[in-house]
Amino acid sequence: MQDNRPRQIYWLRHKSHNNLFTQGYIGVSVNPNERYRHHIKNALGNYHSDKVLSKAIQKYGKNQIQMDILLIANEKYCYDTEKQLRPNNFIGWNMREGGYHTPNPFPKGSKQPKWITDKANATKQVKRNAGIKAGSDKAVLINDQLFNTVKAAREAYNISSSQMKRLLKGAFGGYKYGHLEVKYANC
Repeated sequence: MQDNRPRQIYWLRHKSHNNLFTQGYIGVSVNPNERYRHHIKNALGNYHSDKVLSKAIQKYGKNQIQMDILLIANEKYCYDTEKQLRPNNFIGWNMREGGYHTPNPFPKGSKQPKWITDKANATKQVKRNAGIKAGSDKAVLINDQLFNTVKAAREAYNISSSQMKRLLKGAFGGYKYGHLEVKYANC
């Protein structure tokens, strides 16, 4: 059975973004408000399939991200328009080119391209050279005990890296880590 409900093209963006052709995330949905909620929930839970969008939401916080509805039309027209706005992979926060059911450039189990890891490593090195702590270099407080790195804190309390990410984002640690207050040190 064909779904004839109208689709909406939405633009997720930082409040300072003003160019929908190069900034933010363009998507198509029957229910963009629900899709927006889904994007935020998955990004903050660190299990979003669109890693670039997820990182942006984590970086800026959900209060700095806004959604604009750009177009309401039939399915084909919306996906054709999305293809025009995102003709290639990696424009703005979109990892994939626009259009109907475009393939994920990094399917599950695949390795990230070297140029992406090189770019991330270069960014970290620039921060380190400027004296700014980056990534796992950041100091962490667990119940007011200072650890110089995230790794040292994880090892001291036997916390997995994925659980540590959740705890640092303010997630409740459940029965296993609920007694811990985990946060970045403002050093």
